[in-house]
Amino acid sequence: MEQDSASDRRQHRHRVIDWDAVAGLLAGTEPGTPVLVAELDQSVRTHLRKGRYPAIDPALYDIWTEQIDGSRTRARIFMSRRP
Repeated sequence: MEQDSASDRRQHRHRVIDWDAVAGLLAGTEPGTPVLVAELDQSVRTHLRKGRYPAIDPALYDIWTEQIDGSRTRARIFMSRRP
């Protein structure tokens, strides 16, 4: 019987975020009210800030992360409307 290596068993997380729904949720909040969007790789914050998600206009939102304990790359991504 052949054993699988750890990399063969690793499952990739495929998350689909409805960015239109996130923008709609943020539109209904007061400016400056933080909204937890998801726990994702920190690189998503960079993509959001650079406007790589068409539904999210980085000029309208503050976007930041809080590190998850025990992880160097995953973070909680928060957004709020700018005043």
